Amino acid sequence: MSRFRFVLGLVSLLVCTSLFAQTTGNLAGKVTDANGAALPGVTVEARSPSLQGIRTAATERDGSYRFALLPPGDYVVAFRLEGLAPETRKNVTVSLGKDTSLDVTMKPAAVSAEIVVSASAPVLDTSSTTLGTNLNSRAIETLPTGRNYASIVQVTPGVSSDANPGNPSQSTISVYGSSGAENAFFIDGVNTTNVEYGFQGKELNFEFINEVDVKTGGYEAEYGRSTGGIINVITKSGGNQFNGDVFGYHDSDSLQANSKS
Repeated sequence: MSRFRFVLGLVSLLVCTSLFAQTTGNLAGKVTDANGAALPGVTVEARSPSLQGIRTAATERDGSYRFALLPPGDYVVAFRLEGLAPETRKNVTVSLGKDTSLDVTMKPAAVSAEIVVSASAPVLDTSSTTLGTNLNSRAIETLPTGRNYASIVQVTPGVSSDANPGNPSQSTISVYGSSGAENAFFIDGVNTTNVEYGFQGKELNFEFINEVDVKTGGYEAEYGRSTGGIINVITKSGGNQFNGDVFGYHDSDSLQANSKS
């Protein structure tokens, strides 16, 4: 009986870890001084509209730090240590299922001023074999696509429409030539794939979407039941500021053909 409980607990732990991996990202790096020596004990703070509150960590003896299970979004990361000038990095993007690296060099506090540097463009992730694209909220709002996350993902290389002329409601996408039935759709880590035709099994209000992660190949073993693409939608969460969206739609027929003779 005790052995059964141990196995059940282990399985539950693995399932929970898998769900977390599908809805969050990680941020890690190393803090050094001007000579390249590691700085232990540096206080690191991460703030974001996607995060409720502030996440705080301290660097280890080798100067390393790590924030795990962060909601995807843009972060402001601050570094502070007595005797050194504080450093701040803005627009640090944490993507779904990715390890974002952020290394910082701290200098002596010559003047009582805080140095603010905007983060550079994301670099190539050499720690993962996964192919695909992360579409954040800004890309979703500005791309000229249909107001449906299955339409959004068609901007990803290798993804095209797999339309059903006889029944448009059963239309889906093709990833590198695979059929629509080989894809898997997730919302906040929950599989919502239609079991009969393989298209998205759940509609979602467009304003609810915070990020769409599209995996087209080389993805993790947890998605082993699919041989096409993996589409994972992350919805918006609460934050520290009150905000909302207003949307309007108008379809004018003034430029449409008239069937009257």
